[in-house]
Amino acid sequence: MYKYSLIEDAGHPLFIFNTDYNYSVSLSFTNISHKLKSFESIQHIYIIDIDSFTEGITTKRVKDLKIGITISKIINDFINQNPEFLITFLCDDADNKHYLRFKKFKGWAANYGSGNIEVLSFEYPKPNRNKTYLTGVIFNPKFYSSNLITNLSKGQLDYFVNK
Repeated sequence: MYKYSLIEDAGHPLFIFNTDYNYSVSLSFTNISHKLKSFESIQHIYIIDIDSFTEGITTKRVKDLKIGITISKIINDFINQNPEFLITFLCDDADNKHYLRFKKFKGWAANYGSGNIEVLSFEYPKPNRNKTYLTGVIFNPKFYSSNLITNLSKGQLDYFVNK
Protein backbone atom coordinates (compact mmCIF):
# COMPACT_ATOMS: atom_id res chain seq x y z
CA MET A 1 0.00 0.00 0.00
CA TYR A 2 1.13 3.55 -0.72
CA LYS A 3 1.17 6.32 1.84
CA TYR A 4 -1.54 8.83 1.01
CA SER A 5 -2.40 12.34 2.13
CA LEU A 6 -5.65 14.18 2.65
CA ILE A 7 -5.14 17.44 0.78
CA GLU A 8 -8.51 19.11 1.20
CA ASP A 9 -11.52 18.39 3.38
CA ALA A 10 -13.90 21.32 3.05
CA GLY A 11 -16.82 19.03 2.32
CA HIS A 12 -15.00 17.61 -0.71
CA PRO A 13 -12.19 15.35 0.51
CA LEU A 14 -9.24 14.98 -1.86
CA PHE A 15 -6.68 12.25 -1.30
CA ILE A 16 -3.45 11.89 -3.26
CA PHE A 17 -0.58 9.41 -3.42
CA ASN A 18 2.47 8.76 -5.56
CA THR A 19 3.40 5.34 -6.93
CA ASP A 20 6.74 3.58 -7.33
CA TYR A 21 6.39 4.19 -11.09
CA ASN A 22 6.13 8.00 -10.89
CA TYR A 23 2.37 8.19 -11.22
CA SER A 24 0.33 10.42 -8.99
CA VAL A 25 -3.17 9.24 -8.17
CA SER A 26 -5.94 11.40 -6.74
CA LEU A 27 -9.31 10.44 -5.29
CA SER A 28 -11.90 13.11 -4.75
CA PHE A 29 -15.26 12.74 -3.06
CA THR A 30 -17.94 15.27 -4.01
CA ASN A 31 -21.24 15.49 -2.15
CA ILE A 32 -24.07 15.13 -4.68
CA SER A 33 -26.94 14.49 -2.24
CA HIS A 34 -28.85 17.56 -3.40
CA LYS A 35 -28.90 16.26 -7.00
CA LEU A 36 -30.47 12.84 -6.37
CA LYS A 37 -34.25 12.81 -6.11
CA SER A 38 -34.77 9.22 -4.97
CA PHE A 39 -32.21 9.56 -2.17
CA GLU A 40 -33.83 12.58 -0.46
CA SER A 41 -33.67 10.94 2.97
CA ILE A 42 -29.87 10.47 2.76
CA GLN A 43 -27.77 13.57 3.34
CA HIS A 44 -24.30 12.26 2.53
CA ILE A 45 -23.94 10.80 -0.95
CA TYR A 46 -20.56 11.27 -2.55
CA ILE A 47 -19.43 10.55 -6.07
CA ILE A 48 -15.85 9.36 -6.33
CA ASP A 49 -13.52 10.55 -9.05
CA ILE A 50 -10.18 8.82 -9.56
CA ASP A 51 -7.50 10.42 -11.70
CA SER A 52 -3.90 9.54 -12.38
CA PHE A 53 -1.29 11.69 -14.00
CA THR A 54 2.38 11.57 -14.83
CA GLU A 55 5.19 13.88 -15.74
CA GLY A 56 7.41 12.91 -18.63
CA ILE A 57 6.46 9.23 -18.73
CA THR A 58 5.76 7.94 -22.21
CA THR A 59 6.01 4.20 -21.60
CA LYS A 60 3.02 1.94 -21.14
CA ARG A 61 1.61 1.86 -17.62
CA VAL A 62 2.88 -0.97 -15.41
CA LYS A 63 0.39 -3.14 -13.54
CA ASP A 64 0.71 -1.97 -9.95
CA LEU A 65 -1.33 -3.90 -7.38
CA LYS A 66 -0.56 -1.35 -4.66
CA ILE A 67 -2.76 1.21 -6.45
CA GLY A 68 -5.89 -0.91 -5.96
CA ILE A 69 -4.92 -1.71 -2.38
CA THR A 70 -4.42 1.98 -1.59
CA ILE A 71 -7.67 3.08 -3.27
CA SER A 72 -9.56 0.37 -1.38
CA LYS A 73 -7.99 1.48 1.92
CA ILE A 74 -9.00 5.11 1.34
CA ILE A 75 -12.59 4.10 0.51
CA ASN A 76 -12.79 1.68 3.46
CA ASP A 77 -11.51 4.33 5.86
CA PHE A 78 -13.88 6.97 4.45
CA ILE A 79 -16.93 4.71 4.93
CA ASN A 80 -15.80 3.31 8.30
CA GLN A 81 -15.25 6.81 9.70
CA ASN A 82 -18.61 7.95 8.27
CA PRO A 83 -20.95 4.92 8.25
CA GLU A 84 -23.93 7.01 7.13
CA PHE A 85 -22.13 8.07 3.92
CA LEU A 86 -22.75 6.46 0.55
CA ILE A 87 -20.23 6.55 -2.29
CA THR A 88 -21.34 6.18 -5.86
CA PHE A 89 -19.24 5.76 -8.96
CA LEU A 90 -19.98 6.04 -12.67
CA CYS A 91 -17.59 4.53 -15.20
CA ASP A 92 -17.10 7.01 -18.03
CA ASP A 93 -17.47 5.56 -21.52
CA ALA A 94 -15.66 8.35 -23.40
CA ASP A 95 -12.72 6.07 -24.30
CA ASN A 96 -14.70 2.79 -24.48
CA LYS A 97 -12.76 1.42 -21.48
CA HIS A 98 -15.67 1.77 -19.06
CA TYR A 99 -16.22 -2.01 -18.78
CA LEU A 100 -12.55 -2.46 -17.82
CA ARG A 101 -12.84 0.28 -15.16
CA PHE A 102 -16.10 -1.24 -13.89
CA LYS A 103 -14.50 -4.68 -13.59
CA LYS A 104 -11.39 -3.23 -11.93
CA PHE A 105 -13.42 -1.26 -9.38
CA LYS A 106 -15.50 -4.29 -8.42
CA GLY A 107 -12.32 -6.40 -8.21
CA TRP A 108 -10.63 -3.92 -5.89
CA ALA A 109 -13.59 -4.08 -3.53
CA ALA A 110 -13.74 -7.87 -3.65
CA ASN A 111 -9.99 -8.43 -3.29
CA TYR A 112 -8.94 -5.66 -0.96
CA GLY A 113 -12.09 -4.65 0.90
CA SER A 114 -12.14 -4.94 4.67
CA GLY A 115 -15.48 -6.73 4.79
CA ASN A 116 -17.02 -3.65 6.41
CA ILE A 117 -18.28 -2.25 3.12
CA GLU A 118 -20.51 -3.56 0.39
CA VAL A 119 -20.51 -2.66 -3.31
CA LEU A 120 -23.66 -2.98 -5.39
CA SER A 121 -23.13 -2.67 -9.13
CA PHE A 122 -25.66 -1.73 -11.78
CA GLU A 123 -25.69 -1.80 -15.56
CA TYR A 124 -28.29 0.32 -17.31
CA PRO A 125 -28.57 0.23 -21.10
CA LYS A 126 -29.77 3.32 -22.91
CA PRO A 127 -30.53 1.99 -26.42
CA ASN A 128 -31.56 5.35 -27.94
CA ARG A 129 -28.04 6.63 -27.16
CA ASN A 130 -26.32 3.31 -27.90
CA LYS A 131 -24.61 3.22 -24.51
CA THR A 132 -24.71 1.44 -21.18
CA TYR A 133 -24.29 3.22 -17.88
CA LEU A 134 -22.09 1.30 -15.44
CA THR A 135 -22.44 2.48 -11.89
CA GLY A 136 -22.26 1.31 -8.32
CA VAL A 137 -22.87 2.25 -4.73
CA ILE A 138 -20.46 1.59 -1.87
CA PHE A 139 -21.89 1.57 1.65
CA ASN A 140 -21.70 0.20 5.18
CA PRO A 141 -24.08 -2.81 5.35
CA LYS A 142 -24.45 -2.32 9.11
CA PHE A 143 -25.99 1.09 8.43
CA TYR A 144 -27.98 0.44 5.23
CA SER A 145 -29.61 -2.70 3.84
CA SER A 146 -28.79 -3.94 0.34
CA ASN A 147 -32.50 -3.89 -0.52
CA LEU A 148 -32.84 -0.22 0.41
CA ILE A 149 -29.76 0.78 -1.60
CA THR A 150 -30.88 -1.33 -4.59
CA ASN A 151 -34.37 0.21 -4.61
CA LEU A 152 -33.09 3.76 -4.24
CA SER A 153 -30.42 3.22 -6.89
CA LYS A 154 -32.81 1.71 -9.41
CA GLY A 155 -35.26 4.54 -8.85
CA GLN A 156 -32.55 7.12 -9.43
CA LEU A 157 -31.15 5.29 -12.46
CA ASP A 158 -34.62 4.95 -13.99
CA TYR A 159 -35.03 8.70 -13.60
CA PHE A 160 -31.57 9.39 -15.04
CA VAL A 161 -31.76 6.94 -17.97
CA ASN A 162 -35.30 7.91 -19.01
CA LYS A 163 -34.59 11.64 -18.81
